[in-house]
Amino acid sequence: MAQRKSNANEAVFFTPDDSGATLARTAGHKIFGHRETVLQLEKQVAEQRTPHALLFSGPLGVGKRAVAQHLARKLLRAENLEHHPDFFVVSLEEGKKDIPAETIRALISELQLKPFHAANNPAACRVAIIDQAQRMSNAAISALLKTLEEPTAHTHIILISDSAHRLIETIISRCQLFHFGLLAKADLENLLKSLLPEEKQISKALLQLLEGSVAPLNLGGLVNLRSLQLENPKNISKHLIDLEAAVSDIALQIDQFFKANFSPTSCLRISTYLAQSKERLTLAWPLLRAKLREQFLSHDARPISEVSYQLVQTQQLIEDRNAQAELQLNEFFLNTRTLLN
Repeated sequence: MAQRKSNANEAVFFTPDDSGATLARTAGHKIFGHRETVLQLEKQVAEQRTPHALLFSGPLGVGKRAVAQHLARKLLRAENLEHHPDFFVVSLEEGKKDIPAETIRALISELQLKPFHAANNPAACRVAIIDQAQRMSNAAISALLKTLEEPTAHTHIILISDSAHRLIETIISRCQLFHFGLLAKADLENLLKSLLPEEKQISKALLQLLEGSVAPLNLGGLVNLRSLQLENPKNISKHLIDLEAAVSDIALQIDQFFKANFSPTSCLRISTYLAQSKERLTLAWPLLRAKLREQFLSHDARPISEVSYQLVQTQQLIEDRNAQAELQLNEFFLNTRTLLN
């Protein structure tokens, strides 16, 4: 992400967003899915009652940031957000564990200034997107909270998070919450066609893997989830072939596990196999959920629901709390054995 200097000694790690032009080139500002949410947001803009703080919550790769950019364009009455003086984006820097307090304080200082076009437009405003908001440090959260409690009249802050449960309740309660679900199959196919125009047909295996989100395409760096653009267009076909081969292998291992009647040995084997790499585990989650839906048809619904809930908890422990993957997976599969046998 670009940096700009507030003075000779202080680096401010936020910037007027530079992905608007990229998004325009790749998808023409088109939004896939989330029609009701978009209509509600547009109605609020038209009636001049957009909240000062909004929280866009939902899985990775479903278009939360695209909708946030759409809202910003409506509020700022600008088609191009690139280098817009009243538009700012904060996101986690590569290699950093959190968004620091100085970044949020610098953003707040900018938002407290009058909009660039305030003299000619009474409705002028300043808009900020805080991406991966759950990664703000405790000090950053405290700094932001003061602004959310006493917002300026011309400011709109959009928080984006795929793990909103990690935000403190006092932040959530001061935002209007918009939940973004997984994309419907038709919306996902249309998004894939816009991202992968050279692919004549999107395979069923790929659609099952994506499960309503393009997040798995980020493995290997094919798609930038922030801007929904291709990172390496020259290697699309090879990447998809490798991805589908990996998916087929993982799906085979999961099928073999379920056919082995959940023996302790098979529980350990599948846990060790899936935990070998973060990429493999990322691909496995939607395949495990699909397998449980399949099992739902042949088992009593109650234990399957309990197993599905435990799968969500296991994923959160591994991804959000950095719990040891193999240990957590083995515990999950042993519990699955108890519940389904």
